[in-house]
Amino acid sequence: MKVFNVIREFVRGRPFHLFHVAALFIAIYLGIDFAINLLLEDEQQRLIYSDIIGPVVDFLATVALFLAAKQSASHSRRLGIAWGMIALSALVFGIGDLIWAILELGPSEPPFPSLADLFYPLNYPFLLAGVMLLPERPTTRGEQIKKILDGGVVMVAAFLVFWNFLIGPVVASNADYPFLEQAILLAYPVGDLVLLWALLRIIYRHSEQREENEVPVFLLAASIAITIVA
Repeated sequence: MKVFNVIREFVRGRPFHLFHVAALFIAIYLGIDFAINLLLEDEQQRLIYSDIIGPVVDFLATVALFLAAKQSASHSRRLGIAWGMIALSALVFGIGDLIWAILELGPSEPPFPSLADLFYPLNYPFLLAGVMLLPERPTTRGEQIKKILDGGVVMVAAFLVFWNFLIGPVVASNADYPFLEQAILLAYPVGDLVLLWALLRIIYRHSEQREENEVPVFLLAASIAITIVA
């Protein structure tokens, strides 16, 4: 217990080092994940591993985010709500992963469409709402117009790229699918555009926080970017 108290005081006193802890955790997790996928030659074993590890990581992230929201609320109610919304986005995604795993490992059938597809898309509006609620310092009208124009240009370009290479082909290749399945298939690339909007909001925001307190937002931006690419 004494060791944990020392660590806790160290973290409280030096918040920037939480970035090092997070980076170390990510490196260890990715190393273990890569090694397991490399060692597991059986495709069914890989499937079982991926279906189990997904919800575990999702719910660990959810707990961490709710703790961050609780701690942030003591400094700013709006900041606490923002991280709470981001925590909810991780929670609904984790529930989707859990339902997917149960259906895939139980009946051993591709669980699409399923109840999981009700929770996965909810991740996008919760995350965007959380990012939009992140506080920022007041800006001039000229700065606001510049941000809107810059963001608008990027979003229009991204929509054209998504439509040509993702949304359009999905619509064309699945025209004979039932309407519900088409809507679900389209929800994910549209959700990626929502994620891009959230990422641009983080990039162009003028923070009122100190530099060391911006580390969690940097990690959030990195996770959004990786999600879009993936």
